[in-house]
Amino acid sequence: MSRTVTVFISSTYLDLTVERQAVEKAITRLNETIPIAMEVFSSSPDTPYETCMKKVAESDIYVGIFAHRYGSIPSGHEQSMTALEYRKAIELHKPVLIYFTFTSEGDTPKKYTEKDPSPKRDKLITLKDELKNKHTLSYYDNPDELATLVIADIHNQVLIEAPKEVVESPYGLLRMYLEAVRDEYRWLRILAQNRKVELNTLYLRLQLSQRFRSREIESALVAPLSRKRAASGRDDEVIECHDLDIHDAVKRFTRVMIIGDPGCGKTTSLRSLAYVHACQNLQRLPQNQEPEQLPIYIPLGVYGSADKSLRDYLWEVARAYALPLSVAESLETHVLAGRALLLIDGLDEVPADSRRQVARMFEGLMNRFPSHPVVVTSRVIGFEHALPGAVLEVLPLSPTLIEHFIRGWFSAISREPEGEELCRQVAAQPRLLELAYNPFLLSLIALIFEQGKQLPERRVNLYRLCVLTLLELWDKERGLRDRNRFDRTMKEDLLMELALHFFEKEQTALLPIREVFKQVGAIVNRLQFACDAKAILDEIEQNSGLLRKFSYQHYAFAHRTLFEYFVARALVAEIEGKPRLVAYFEKYGNDSQWNEIFRLATGELEQPTDFLKIVFDADATLAARCYLDANPDHVDHGVIRQRWANIAPKQRIQIIGSVRGRWQEAQDKQKETQNALDFVTFVFRTGETDTEVLYNCDELLLAIGTPEAKKRREHMFDHWPENRQYKTHERAFIQDKYWQPADIKGGEFNMGSNETAYEKPIHPVKISPFRLGCYAVTVDQYQCFDPDHKKRSIKESGEFLKDGNQPVIQVSWYDAYIFCKWAGGRLPTEAEWEYACRAGATTPYHTGDNLTTAQANYNGNYPYKNNPKGKFLRKTTPVGSYPPNKWGLYDMHGNVYEWCLDWYDEKYYEECKRKGIVENPAGPEIGSRRVLRGGSWGNYARHCRSAYHSNVDPDDRDHFIGFRLVFVP
Repeated sequence: MSRTVTVFISSTYLDLTVERQAVEKAITRLNETIPIAMEVFSSSPDTPYETCMKKVAESDIYVGIFAHRYGSIPSGHEQSMTALEYRKAIELHKPVLIYFTFTSEGDTPKKYTEKDPSPKRDKLITLKDELKNKHTLSYYDNPDELATLVIADIHNQVLIEAPKEVVESPYGLLRMYLEAVRDEYRWLRILAQNRKVELNTLYLRLQLSQRFRSREIESALVAPLSRKRAASGRDDEVIECHDLDIHDAVKRFTRVMIIGDPGCGKTTSLRSLAYVHACQNLQRLPQNQEPEQLPIYIPLGVYGSADKSLRDYLWEVARAYALPLSVAESLETHVLAGRALLLIDGLDEVPADSRRQVARMFEGLMNRFPSHPVVVTSRVIGFEHALPGAVLEVLPLSPTLIEHFIRGWFSAISREPEGEELCRQVAAQPRLLELAYNPFLLSLIALIFEQGKQLPERRVNLYRLCVLTLLELWDKERGLRDRNRFDRTMKEDLLMELALHFFEKEQTALLPIREVFKQVGAIVNRLQFACDAKAILDEIEQNSGLLRKFSYQHYAFAHRTLFEYFVARALVAEIEGKPRLVAYFEKYGNDSQWNEIFRLATGELEQPTDFLKIVFDADATLAARCYLDANPDHVDHGVIRQRWANIAPKQRIQIIGSVRGRWQEAQDKQKETQNALDFVTFVFRTGETDTEVLYNCDELLLAIGTPEAKKRREHMFDHWPENRQYKTHERAFIQDKYWQPADIKGGEFNMGSNETAYEKPIHPVKISPFRLGCYAVTVDQYQCFDPDHKKRSIKESGEFLKDGNQPVIQVSWYDAYIFCKWAGGRLPTEAEWEYACRAGATTPYHTGDNLTTAQANYNGNYPYKNNPKGKFLRKTTPVGSYPPNKWGLYDMHGNVYEWCLDWYDEKYYEECKRKGIVENPAGPEIGSRRVLRGGSWGNYARHCRSAYHSNVDPDDRDHFIGFRLVFVP
């Protein structure tokens, strides 16, 4: 040591005498240090204030010990001497070490509460909260433990000095720092365990995007930032980008804000940046080159404080790597010179009341050094303050990245074939793939699979296996199980009760450390565990990481998913012989934050049907999702299906509409997308047959548009009875001559006519090749789809149903739409229909300028213009009773109107005309009525023209309307 270091020991006098003396004695044994303890001078109210402040100023290090009392308040001041000593140390930028006793507030001895009346007690609580928010705390149980902690902190974190040769060599201090950063972040720690894997083996270059998954996030984050730039006259971070990784982002932008879900890999990405830039700078130093983008990683969850300066943060960085304070001074020089890359991790982890001030500190630094590269990370929920820079969102892992991670994991332990098998299982199971999009949960999946466990598809089983792995199997793998003082059941019971308490109180996964100890003590007593609260918490943290110190003032569960799982487990468990679940549902059933809890709880139930009925009566959408999480072997499926069927179809449609509305408005798009997919899956599993209900489900899946949504559209009919499955009738359809398509070649034609106002204007249209049914769908064909259709319609439509080859009638647009999906096709667009009907003709009919009743079935009493009258049959005729057009299509004029895919809009033709040649127009995006084409047996000849189009409500059913199918390859 080049000089002696003095340590100022501050504490209240009466309650901490033994602790203070133990610390003083221990410091005295260090040859390099001199303690300034309270025994050297009195800290009573009569002691001059100036004496205390002078001693603090003369010291090099401040040590503060806090327990039960606020302490004496000197005359002329409002704060205690202890508080004033602390504030003087902060004012002078002294290194500050703070120590708290583990004893909870409720355990404060009576003799101390009598000394400190209520106003002082309130001040003590306020002071302690301030210390928790501003400093990394150490907790002690007894004076000897306290002395050990203080000596370790002073020796390892403060008194370290660099060797003389390092100080004197060019960039010696920087080399020491960069080597520490390189060595620290070269490794990835798997799930907070002792096992390490090299960064390059498993690190995933996460994809970032400016195109947010939620419009609400975009408007909340990007719009305020744009207004701020406009007000300042700056537009230096306008971006048009998507799908780049964090290394690309740092190269492209000066400042980057990265937001993402918990466990998505934000912290690992920053550590990767620190590692890469440390290595690059170490290569520069031997050539005496100035460092470029010197990486300085600042985890705000650990260092965060409202009052800290940049110098304070840099001291914390040096302390974290056990480096000399001279390193922090060197870092500050390079930061102020603009040669550093600041990596600010976890803005959301700063206490809410300090977050704005911390954000302003860094924003001030950015404004002072506009070219200074800065990267800030935050969860969406904590990103309340728009800092300057490009705001990018972390995207879920792609299947390629998931596969890369799994292969790297098993390659690291030389078990590549197992990696191949896990890749296959994850790709094949949607639930596993959903979890694997998150790097943290993907790590758990890999760890479980590594233990030789079959991965379950049900979420609740997977979470249960995750907990078992972390609490027991992982200890067995590392040979630690025999060292555990507490068994798995005890830990699970504790975590369940703790999770429920905090979720009900605040619904946050960050648990205040003081409150944790208070609650753990109460739970241990209530559950009659013979253990110490700190001991069981330490064992859970050290051996499993399920609950760990997240920051200087919080504990946190390893992931919010597991936090919610423990809450659900607590609801299912009985307490004092009484079930909790129903009571909690009655209390929180309307709170969407509890939806996930009730879903997971349903999955834990041995007999879930009764609870599902209760949920159904309150919230059908939540009940549907809970049903999907229930054990399918334990549910009375008939009861649940009947519950859904008992809801009127129109109300079922309204429920689907509400699901779509929540999806459209959701901030957490990924979660609400999965909720919507789950709900639609439930509807399909009930065997739903109402076509309007199914259409609304299909529209929701189309709007979602993900590969998973597409996959679920393909399984709409999986739960229909065997006799209603298309595959059951496919052979008969193929052999049915009336189930044959015509190949329609693509081409251009002039759509519309000048005969009526709503057929104008004539406009050019280009159509791609397609395959259209030669005949309208028949009664017999439709019966395969809906066996009760003829029975429902026979009374009023008997004459139209006698021959199974008559075109089906009494079908709504929804009926036709869903039939086409059932058969693997779709309805034709209006443009396709007219193009096919004309078959190249430009005359009113494909037959020419006239249509006779020998050519089509219509009301012959009303021929076209002045042509002769013909027959009026007053009913449909079997399909194919009249000659086809040139392209082999029958009954395009008359017999039955045919539904088209399009909405109707009388202005739509004008829009098409303005665009020039329109390719494959699909009609208006919205509307209230659907298009009909072709005329019917009851219509006049002019209504059967190729260009004529009518429109009705899509739920209309009558004797005049049928449809034909476009065959989709």
